[in-house]
Amino acid sequence: MGVKRKLIGIVGALVFALAGTFLVLNNKNTSAEEDVSREQVQMLVAMQTLPAGTSVDKLLSTEGMVSVALVNVEDKSPDALSAVTDLNAYKGLVLAAEIAPNGALFTTSFVDRGALALGAGGVEVPADMLQLSFSLEPQRVLGGSLRAGDRVAVVASFTVTDASQAEAKATPMTHIIIQKALVANVQLANLANAADAGTEAAPAVVGNYMVTLALSAADTERMTYALENGKLWLAKQPESADGSTTKVWDVTQTLMDAVTDYKVAAQ
Repeated sequence: MGVKRKLIGIVGALVFALAGTFLVLNNKNTSAEEDVSREQVQMLVAMQTLPAGTSVDKLLSTEGMVSVALVNVEDKSPDALSAVTDLNAYKGLVLAAEIAPNGALFTTSFVDRGALALGAGGVEVPADMLQLSFSLEPQRVLGGSLRAGDRVAVVASFTVTDASQAEAKATPMTHIIIQKALVANVQLANLANAADAGTEAAPAVVGNYMVTLALSAADTERMTYALENGKLWLAKQPESADGSTTKVWDVTQTLMDAVTDYKVAAQ
């Protein structure tokens, strides 16, 4: 009977010892898991609002625009950048969209400057309108200041030759052929020059602009002919602008017309 009690005691002690060991090991595993979940890694974030179109070169050269923050490893996206030096791989590119303060910078945050639409968001083109794109030099699109949503007048210049006369006569003519057309999109057309610029210089020095207008079918035909046979200028034309006094401007007849007196109200 005494031997039996001793055996029971020994078995009990072994059970308690094994249970204690399991608890210790379990606690160690739990602690290790918590350490992993609390592990922090670096992530590149914006220190201020970074507008769309901000060049990577500017991010690299200007202090206070981006910085490295520590975040939990599970909170960092695989596409997030980890260090300022990571930006070197994207030199010549620009931010595709605005990044808010403390927002992360990703490998997908950058695009070629020429592919960046200038103010294209939120412009609704009527369903019954056609869209026509064309490339013009900066001085023909207000130095690149036009944005989607603006209204423009299209000024066309031609040299018209009258072959019906005994001696063919070439007459220079200019006329506003379309008024208050909706600008559906504006972007840089010269992608190579745009990428090479890589700075915050004014867009006007980068290259041509690709402009898209929303037009009626008849104006699309008129515009296409003008693009093929003449030269165009776009004039910003708000709704309040008066376009009722236009006419075909024949340089041989109207150069000496009365000059408009643009009166400026006293300040």
